[in-house]
Amino acid sequence: MTPRYRATATIELNEDKQSGVSALSDMASMAGGGADELKVKIQTETAVIEDDTIALNVMSKMGMLRLAGQGGWFAKKEPGPVVKEEDLPAMRREELIGGFEANLKVKQVENSRLIAITYTSTDPVQAANIANEIVKDYRAYLLSSNYGASHMFQRGLAVS
Repeated sequence: MTPRYRATATIELNEDKQSGVSALSDMASMAGGGADELKVKIQTETAVIEDDTIALNVMSKMGMLRLAGQGGWFAKKEPGPVVKEEDLPAMRREELIGGFEANLKVKQVENSRLIAITYTSTDPVQAANIANEIVKDYRAYLLSSNYGASHMFQRGLAVS
């Protein structure tokens, strides 16, 4: 039996609206308050982290976007070549995302503003690298979405 290793990276959702929660989460949380607000933030950010976009970005950076390999049954299956996302057939893309997501677990650390991102692999270094890369991609998403929201707001002020 092949050993399987888990690596977990943890992120904290800041209470400060300006520093780390997506604009969509902020808008949704305005309708509620207190515990409901935190619940909505965590659900929204969990969905963002689990999104196919982050999965594909991470797989691309880690060299995991491969065409189907050769072999099987009696011969050792050889992995296919690494390709760019746009060169993947749709069916293969879905297979890769499904395999990636099967090894990914994103959940709230009970009674906290923490989200644990756990990736399981037969390679402990790969598991750790993937968990860390997911956090990096999530942070990049936050920066770009916060920049986009503030840029749109500033344009709106200029037009008024």
